[in-house]
Amino acid sequence: MKVYLSGTSPPPSIATDQNILDFGSVKIGQGITDTLAIVNTSTNNDLSVSGITSSNAVFVASPTTGTVSPGDTLKVAVTFTPTAIVAYTDSLTISSNDPQNPTTKVYVSGSGDPIVAVSPSENALNVPVDSPISVTFGVEMNSATFDANSFVVEGSYTGKLSGSYIYDVASKTATFTPNQSYLVGERVYVCLTTDVQFDGG
Repeated sequence: MKVYLSGTSPPPSIATDQNILDFGSVKIGQGITDTLAIVNTSTNNDLSVSGITSSNAVFVASPTTGTVSPGDTLKVAVTFTPTAIVAYTDSLTISSNDPQNPTTKVYVSGSGDPIVAVSPSENALNVPVDSPISVTFGVEMNSATFDANSFVVEGSYTGKLSGSYIYDVASKTATFTPNQSYLVGERVYVCLTTDVQFDGG
């Protein structure tokens, strides 16, 4: 007696370890990278990833193609580099040969932080007691909006400090120079309020 058996092996099947990548607030022009894992849950057939795209160039994936063996994983580096002070929401579209899910979406989000650098840096030690405090921005700012109400400097011992404010257009840097020295050992806190405006409003 002969028995004839026929059937098909399980097709490639795509899964991702994350459905959402939230990069939070990132300084303008600086990139931050997270890793996305693409998994082939099939037991028999290779998963072919033919493309990973985003409609916004601030989100970039690498690599964008690859072959994933059954049960294996493709690690993809996703980098977010904001270019403006806005909240970004988009999705990565992953194209593959999974017959059930030929396109898979992973949602991505993040926002641009206008502050690029602060000097002295946060939690800096051995800072001179008369040190100016500078804040560098990634966009043009309105120089007229920097004053004691918008650029607040306060010492843990001395309280709110008075001083002069200068904004350098070329470097996009606002600098506060105190009228009095900080006390040795005190913490100095800096707060930029919503009174600080971008150039043009």
